[in-house]
Amino acid sequence: MFSVVIPLYNKQDCIHDTVQSVLDQTFPDFEINIVDDGSTDRSLEIARQFDDPRIRVFSKPNGGVSSARNYGIKQSRKRYIAFLDADDIWFPDFLAEMARLINGYPGCGIYSAGYILRKKHRKIPYAYPTEGIIKDYFKEYFKYKSPFCNASCIVIPPEVFTEVGCFPEDSHTGEDLYMWMKIASRYEVCVTPNILMSYEYQESTFRDRLNRNIHIQADLFKSLYDPRKPYLNEVIAYWAITDAVTQALRNNKSVSKSVEKEFAYTRLNNRKMLFLRILNRTPSWGNRLIQSIWRFSSIAKTRLFGLIEK
Repeated sequence: MFSVVIPLYNKQDCIHDTVQSVLDQTFPDFEINIVDDGSTDRSLEIARQFDDPRIRVFSKPNGGVSSARNYGIKQSRKRYIAFLDADDIWFPDFLAEMARLINGYPGCGIYSAGYILRKKHRKIPYAYPTEGIIKDYFKEYFKYKSPFCNASCIVIPPEVFTEVGCFPEDSHTGEDLYMWMKIASRYEVCVTPNILMSYEYQESTFRDRLNRNIHIQADLFKSLYDPRKPYLNEVIAYWAITDAVTQALRNNKSVSKSVEKEFAYTRLNNRKMLFLRILNRTPSWGNRLIQSIWRFSSIAKTRLFGLIEK
């Protein structure tokens, strides 16, 4: 019933436990397609050590996570495609719950579940509060600032990719959010509030965040604009403005000012847009000061949460 696609790149410390969490599923009808994306550590070697006929391991030159996922989609032979990143863990009933959801709510474009975000000293649950098809999906998305989907606890019928296309391979940030939004703009989204996956938050440094190519993401999201769907457009604006703030702090004002102009239509992101406008008119030394304050605040919060947990 399920083809499980695992994109793999330099996760030698995680991949064994990730694959084992699939093999430990209570629902037995699945295959596993591990797509190594040019790993330079022992990831591929470890993946090939599994002796199970349901596992197929593919190796390709490095092309990014979207490229690996798309390769796995093309190799899939089952009725539904499930995705699992190489450093995440499914709980034993994940596939069983997905099968139950599919049988109870047929014809949806996305099936998803709740998950636990492990972040340093905290475990944070994320889940939509009720089971079933989310009515007015983008209104709820904007309300909770969450797509109710994660790249490691989502199931999609392959014909959906035939209609909407696969993951954008020229984007290296936000490609999964973009994909869920694109599918949700054409199909219903069905969820269960049950927590069925554990996700390890990868703490990116402040410099890493500033060095992302955010403008590609803004342009990508902008392509989903639909005048008939105001809440979809507000979600697009939310992510575009959020990322433009990062570019403004980086003093990449040509990008951040273009986002300010292109997403001026927003009516529900007024505070965030006001902050962007202030940054766009702040001299470079002022933005550097804000960066320093932001960095110090992040360090302080991390240490505070650690003390609280202790």
